[in-house]
Amino acid sequence: MLLLVAGLGPPMLLGSAAEPPNLIVAGATGLLGWVLMAVLALFVMRQWPVARAPQPVATA
Repeated sequence: MLLLVAGLGPPMLLGSAAEPPNLIVAGATGLLGWVLMAVLALFVMRQWPVARAPQPVATA
């Protein structure tokens, strides 16, 4: 999976060999892959938000 995300491995695409899908749209590094990764990141950030460290209070 890491090789597909890094773009080093051959993408697994479904379709006709005579008319293969466009790699810009399909595949892990294509438009659809980026949209799916963005949706997954949004879901993860909403489920488990990043806790911020408490800020020190300035005293005068």
